[in-house]
Amino acid sequence: MLYKFQYTLDDADFFEYNKYSFDNVKGKKELMRNYQYIVPVVGFLILVFVLISNRNDFYIRGILTAVAVLIVISTVWFFAVELYFNLFFRSDSLVKKSINTAKEKGQNLGDKNYLVQFDNEYFYSHSDSGEFKFKISVFQKIAEGNNAIYLYDSLGSDGQPVHGYIIPNSVFETEEHKKGFLDYAKEKTAFVVP
Repeated sequence: MLYKFQYTLDDADFFEYNKYSFDNVKGKKELMRNYQYIVPVVGFLILVFVLISNRNDFYIRGILTAVAVLIVISTVWFFAVELYFNLFFRSDSLVKKSINTAKEKGQNLGDKNYLVQFDNEYFYSHSDSGEFKFKISVFQKIAEGNNAIYLYDSLGSDGQPVHGYIIPNSVFETEEHKKGFLDYAKEKTAFVVP
């Protein structure tokens, strides 16, 4: 075996995994950026229309005033959208709510005890729910979170991760050991999430 890790996961690990997945959803970031640029772009188009339509000195002063107002409104809007998304789409609160709802319904967040092994071709997982063996090439994405490495073996129709394995940073003896594993995993994985 090239790599062998035995570890126990707790609720904090599942929280971090789900938070990382939520924070890195492509659609959420794109939506926020689209909203941030709507007002500046529309304002700029109105300004161009006004410039093309009339050109006297009184009108020029009005246009310069409008430009100044547009710059202020665009700046405020840009940060207001960021604040809105951070207040109402905060991953911490949404993920906690989702985890608490799952627990209340008696759903299992995931297996707690793991022994995972990697060789040149296969991934072996021994956990509370059983033993699995599959080719490492089944992993479609790999990501490095703050406290763990996430190996995603299932993606949704939108290309976003649906299911994966958590490899906590605590299993690595040194940073070089972790880097070696990441290099190995990236070499065996089709896609990499930065």
